[in-house]
Amino acid sequence: MILDVGETISFEVSFHADLPQRSQGQLRLSVVNNQYEETVIQLVGEGYQDTITIDNIQSCLVGIDNESEEGNMADDDIPGMVN
Repeated sequence: MILDVGETISFEVSFHADLPQRSQGQLRLSVVNNQYEETVIQLVGEGYQDTITIDNIQSCLVGIDNESEEGNMADDDIPGMVN
């Protein structure tokens, strides 16, 4: 991206981690035709993985007759069986 004298631009940098680890990057700003005018911005982000605990969950147990149930999921576990 090239800017003219006096021109400004803004942009947003976001980080979305895939793994719980530290990641780094660089953003370089240079002035055209001036090798001594360069700014390097270090970008650092850290992904993390959190353990989630859910408390006080109520469950309702309903009796199911597996013999008469149509589309029994247990049937899907048998290799080669076709409904």
